[in-house]
Amino acid sequence: MEDPKKRKLLQAMIFGRILFPCSKLSWKEEARGTLLAQACSLEKSEGWDEEDLYRAMDGLNGVWSRIERGLFQRAFPGGVSLVLYDLSSTYFEGEGPKGLAHYGYSRDHRDDRPQVLLAVATDAEGIPIHVEVLRGNRADSSTLPGLLVGLRRRLGIEKAVFVFDGGIRSFFNLEMLTDMELGYVTRANRAQLQELVEKLPRDRQPELWDRTEPDFR
Repeated sequence: MEDPKKRKLLQAMIFGRILFPCSKLSWKEEARGTLLAQACSLEKSEGWDEEDLYRAMDGLNGVWSRIERGLFQRAFPGGVSLVLYDLSSTYFEGEGPKGLAHYGYSRDHRDDRPQVLLAVATDAEGIPIHVEVLRGNRADSSTLPGLLVGLRRRLGIEKAVFVFDGGIRSFFNLEMLTDMELGYVTRANRAQLQELVEKLPRDRQPELWDRTEPDFR
């Protein structure tokens, strides 16, 4: 990043997330005149507001994947053997970012608002290794193939077990995982559970019933 002010603001925002996590609007007041600002060479005379912070973050466009790869290699020199993958969504009161904000399945129960999807992959301890913003109208199951290819290409994850919920599970995704020689853990459907139970000894078979029907026994 060529602009020194943007570089200093980015550095200060990183430290600020650790010391006093807050919105960008609050951060401009929290950081002004502090030791943090001094340590990042942000002088009071320079002045900055939340728009300066957003413009500084725009400087990451086109380089964030390289930063992500560098952080991954430093944090996991031996790679990872287990990847936890899930999706969330966040909606907008306004129009939202062009090309990304769409109406879709809302986990916030706000189908009347445009949203984006947040895709997060973590290690076994919940430490993020990949974060991505996706179109708000994407089907959950359609997000996994791109993740698998991206993690292999950018982070070099060749052998790992992926854990995800039933909404991401699909025949195509399981076939792709198998073809890439990747393991997976996900929710089995009723037919598969029944098949597994039938293979157990008779005295060890649990009873299965549709959870939508109450059990009155």
